[in-house]
Amino acid sequence: MIMTAKHQYKSYTAATQNTSKLQQILCVYDVMMRNMEIARTAIKGKRIEERYNALAKTSEIITSLQSAIDFENGGMIARLLYEFYSSVNRRITTIQQTSNIAICDEVISEIAKMRNAWHTSEQLDGDQEERVQPTPVIAAKAIATANIPEFSSFPSNVTLSA
Repeated sequence: MIMTAKHQYKSYTAATQNTSKLQQILCVYDVMMRNMEIARTAIKGKRIEERYNALAKTSEIITSLQSAIDFENGGMIARLLYEFYSSVNRRITTIQQTSNIAICDEVISEIAKMRNAWHTSEQLDGDQEERVQPTPVIAAKAIATANIPEFSSFPSNVTLSA
């Protein structure tokens, strides 16, 4: 059955009204990881257009997440998330230019780590459904263990105030 744009919009609206913000973020990370896997498979199969489209979709999502960061209330974690997203986007650009599977694998791994940080944050903050940023310590540890050159000297035992 082919869904019309009107039906897709209604389905999306219903889903967003019935799903917590953190669950929505987890779904977005799942989509990014799926797109990166599609890009990886396309690179192996030398399907340039498919690789390009999958990476472009991931980059659009990253840019949307980055633009939604609340710097006023997010403190240091907001800055860290912004830099994390910037780094991922730079590496997506590199993958577009080089079709480097190793970099693609790194990006998949880093997105998975950050997704897990959000998931852990949700478990810790289950009663705070409106919270839209991962717990600072969890996010900082996810970023610290990421294979991102800009964060290689970031201490993994960092403690941040919310």
